Amino acid sequence: MPRAGDMGTINICRGRPTHSINIDIPPTYDTNSNYYIWKIILPIFVIVLISLGNFWIKSKDIEAKLNLTVGSLLSLIAYNFVFGDDIPKLNYLTVLDYIILTSYFFAFLSTIVTLILSFRFNKQGEANGEYHKWDKPFGIFLPIAYTVIMIGWLFPVYFIN
Repeated sequence: MPRAGDMGTINICRGRPTHSINIDIPPTYDTNSNYYIWKIILPIFVIVLISLGNFWIKSKDIEAKLNLTVGSLLSLIAYNFVFGDDIPKLNYLTVLDYIILTSYFFAFLSTIVTLILSFRFNKQGEANGEYHKWDKPFGIFLPIAYTVIMIGWLFPVYFIN
């Protein structure tokens, strides 16, 4: 199997061997994008959507909300260690790296927004019942935004190629 950076050489001769042209052709790699979609990206997507589901838990249950968001964030980190050997170590960011970073961002954002809204719910009395007034909008907007961004990362890679 060729390694990254290996180059093949083709000698093109015109009549005599003394007139040859060397052309370096990089090796081609076949990557199975379905493997990355089903084994890495989809589980990460589900973990983040579970984390974003905390906005549908009652605001007075701050412990359950934080357990869900922090548990999801820790699950992302642990899952990153599980599939870490399956992805190549490169000096630049790939689409998969951007997807993973976006997922970390949304899981972290879910935790921070939950902390802020829970503080405002409990300490400042901004509640009109069991939910903070911003729980439902965040519960709708963040999962949709995350899904749109994930599709935006995947569309050029998976659907066009």
